[in-house]
Amino acid sequence: MLPREALVTQVVGSDGRQYILGPRVSLVGADLHGIVCQDADLSFADLTNADLSGSSFWNGDTLSNQPKNLLVGAILRGANLEGANLGYVDLTSADLTGSNLRGANLRGTKLDKTNFTGAGMTRADLSDANWKSRPGVESANFSDANLSYANFSSARLENANFSNCNLSHSNFRWVKLNEANFSYAKCDHCDFSMAELRKAKLQGTDLSDSEFTSIDVCGTDLTGCNLSRVFLEDEFSCIKCDGDTRWPHGNRTMPIESEILEYLRRNPRALRRLEKKNERTSRELRRM
Repeated sequence: MLPREALVTQVVGSDGRQYILGPRVSLVGADLHGIVCQDADLSFADLTNADLSGSSFWNGDTLSNQPKNLLVGAILRGANLEGANLGYVDLTSADLTGSNLRGANLRGTKLDKTNFTGAGMTRADLSDANWKSRPGVESANFSDANLSYANFSSARLENANFSNCNLSHSNFRWVKLNEANFSYAKCDHCDFSMAELRKAKLQGTDLSDSEFTSIDVCGTDLTGCNLSRVFLEDEFSCIKCDGDTRWPHGNRTMPIESEILEYLRRNPRALRRLEKKNERTSRELRRM
């Protein structure tokens, strides 16, 4: 539903033409590079193939949990949003299929039913992005997107579709990824520390060289994924799992001594935990 008083504004594009910004307007192929439209209402507008690179839709309000700007239902198929500032914007039901979001700021954005299929999102910042996780609300679709080096820290991404994505070197620290679909995704060198992946779909997923410290994989089937050089020793990595967690080859692959030393070198916190445990053990032995 549109607001009762929809704000319509007029801007001059990079091509010198004047454009009307408002709900349901057609801006197909518009040259809006670098524009500032922090108060514009572009809900359900058609921005197919528009150039919005370097543009800003963020009004600077970080205090509210709800996005302030409206791109609800906007059509942004093939749009160029490289380096755009979309922080805390409402992208519910927006279609960004095949768009360029390289280096874009999507921090705190609302992503209910947002479609990113085939989008280029290298180094995009999606930290604190979220959608409502409840029956009847579809998740965002990132299938086939390039999200390498993306930052998802602390985002809520339950039921998200990352199938066939390139997520190499991305940051998923503290991210809720329960029941997310990572089928055949490239997730090598990712940081999943403190992330929740309960019942996530990981068939054919490449998780090689990723960080699993304090990850929650209860109920998750890991039999079909690549866990090469992923440290799974519970004494150091504190992985949370249960009887329904399924591991490649039926159980965890225990690391050899050189792998343990390398892990402790890369993870000072794990080393400190081990040192404290050894101190407690020594005190207990002295009391005997």
